[in-house]
Amino acid sequence: MKKLSILFFLFFIGQSIYAQKKLTIDKASSKIVYAMKHPMHDWDGTSKDINGVLVYDEATKTIKQVAATVKVSSFDSGNSNRDSHMIEVMEALKFPNITFSSSTVTKTGEQVSAKGNLNIHGISKPGTITGVLKEAKGKLVFTGEMSFLLTDFGITKPTLLGVASENEVKLKINASFNL
Repeated sequence: MKKLSILFFLFFIGQSIYAQKKLTIDKASSKIVYAMKHPMHDWDGTSKDINGVLVYDEATKTIKQVAATVKVSSFDSGNSNRDSHMIEVMEALKFPNITFSSSTVTKTGEQVSAKGNLNIHGISKPGTITGVLKEAKGKLVFTGEMSFLLTDFGITKPTLLGVASENEVKLKINASFNL
């Protein structure tokens, strides 16, 4: 009986490990958009150059962990002067990437919350991404957002005509992963 219990236990452990898959982000259908505000106008910049992976448990349909990185220089706001200024303000030559790595992921229905570390400008701070996860056409599709303050990461707010932009940056994430 003891051998049968051990075999049964090992079978379920094996099934649990087997059910977990590492899914990479589908760059063609994924993007991150940052949005900022200035007293004179609002703007956003988009990057489709996202690298990311999530560990997905097929048996329970839950995300175990997620990590992503995006190059600061890959964001395009449609204005090359503004993009150059953001690269300068973010010191992208010294700190080329923005990264997020989860420590916990919770899911209730389609609602997902990933808590972890956001690393910007060489500084790591706790961050939370919230959103919706849906399964459609052989993909896991996450739509979510998070925000952060530039000054929390030692970044000087960009200026236009001597007037600084607002401190908050909102990120909107649309990420697709092939199942």
